[in-house]
Amino acid sequence: MGWLTEDFAIAAVPTTAGALRSSGFGLVLLARTTVADLPRQFLSKLDRWARSSPGGPIPDGLEIRAETLAQTEVTAWTVRSQSMTTRLATQGFLTQDVLFWAAGDLITSLLPAPSTALAQSPTFRRLTAGLPTTNGGYFYWHVGASLPILDRLLPSELKSTPAYTQGRVLLDAVRGLAATTTNLDDRTVRLDILLSLKPTPVE
Repeated sequence: MGWLTEDFAIAAVPTTAGALRSSGFGLVLLARTTVADLPRQFLSKLDRWARSSPGGPIPDGLEIRAETLAQTEVTAWTVRSQSMTTRLATQGFLTQDVLFWAAGDLITSLLPAPSTALAQSPTFRRLTAGLPTTNGGYFYWHVGASLPILDRLLPSELKSTPAYTQGRVLLDAVRGLAATTTNLDDRTVRLDILLSLKPTPVE
């Protein structure tokens, strides 16, 4: 992936729809590129790998076909079960220089473009307002949105342990976390972390 030299983002997005309903979340990859040919070759290799790797996360009967969503040409990975078609993933270009791969039906969170970008959302702005704006990128964790996913994925034996109970009390008090790094010089990197706690109810 030598073409991956520009900005990129990887996100875990909560959802309970389609192929992702059992896991409760799916992954989205966005990458900006200045050379379109190499990323297109990469996506073609992904398609070939999916066709030749049935079993596990890639079920038998995978169909890879072109679709048009919000006037954008994309490639969808789908499987047909009885009379129902399930989308496993979608990939393509959001714009001429932004490649994406989205699990399940998460393409609907990208196309059409959301009315409020992540950078403008109140939770993200609250968590990152105090971080340096010139940085190497953000790590952003909306804790409240991820707790239902943890409850769904973790086994009941683990959730009944005192360690989990104590950790869950701590997580329930956290609104979110954001972190970033800044290169101060050739030998020094600054790490900033902001933790946002929920307000304590007034009794």
